[in-house]
Amino acid sequence: MTNTGVYTAVQPMLFPPLYMVARAAVCHHVVLLGEAQFTRGTYQNYCELPFGKVSIPLIDKGRRPLDEIRPMSWQTFFHGMCAKMISHYPPSRYLDDFIDYFIGLNCESVLEYGFESLRYLLDKAQFKSAIVVAKTLVPIRPTDPSEWIAELGSKLGGAAYFCSESALTKYLDVAPFYSREIQVVPQVWNCVGPAYISAIDCLVTQGPYALRERILSGYLA
Repeated sequence: MTNTGVYTAVQPMLFPPLYMVARAAVCHHVVLLGEAQFTRGTYQNYCELPFGKVSIPLIDKGRRPLDEIRPMSWQTFFHGMCAKMISHYPPSRYLDDFIDYFIGLNCESVLEYGFESLRYLLDKAQFKSAIVVAKTLVPIRPTDPSEWIAELGSKLGGAAYFCSESALTKYLDVAPFYSREIQVVPQVWNCVGPAYISAIDCLVTQGPYALRERILSGYLA
């Protein structure tokens, strides 16, 4: 279930939360904003698993684009995360599949791990959204974020930008979109349970079909 001509833009996140996967799932294109700036010493994805937040130590610090930020040691980080997951979750083939897939990754940047995380979740729930990196569409980022995201949509041939309600009320300027004949549509999605919990939690406990149904049912509520 994807809507042709509809796109969204998100910062790359490690094991993204349900609300982000739900927004990506119904769009034709998902743009990863790798040029978004990073200022902390750990990459914090601000979504949670039941045993706490997930963050990955980084080599680089300072104000740098996320596509230039490198993890310190993926293997060390992920082994520690797996130990917590195995102690918290009952054994299942879904948990085994998740561990087997991610333990072998060897990516160069936070952007790539965010790409792999989102692609894995969408594939498991059988959503066909295409993930695109912003820099491949607009090599030089405009200073104004609304102008940037609108121009990304223009390059995609987008007819509508699907955004979070908070983005629309807090910072998004709709003028650059309307000047390109792109509609701005806020996400109205009602989740049973906390929407900020990583979608991985639903996947490893209930399986891919349950993840798909949870995403779609939120749009019907």
